[in-house]
Amino acid sequence: MPWGARMVGVANSNPQEIFSFQRKKDGDEVFVVINFSGKRQSVTFPETQAYGSYMDINGAPVSIGADTKMVIEPWGWKAMAK
Repeated sequence: MPWGARMVGVANSNPQEIFSFQRKKDGDEVFVVINFSGKRQSVTFPETQAYGSYMDINGAPVSIGADTKMVIEPWGWKAMAK
């Protein structure tokens, strides 16, 4: 896992409520999306920086691309790894 890797912000469609970032190190990568609001939020990722195939923390496959619309529950988060 990319412990100690630099955190790099990932542009998203709702930066007022959602914070998204990546960390990469030694071929490993994590992508995290956090909802800092008390409301359910939808978010897309307009830049290709985080596009790709991941596994969520439960081992389920997640694909991030131009047409991905992610829903994050109030005060919720999603973490994915490559």
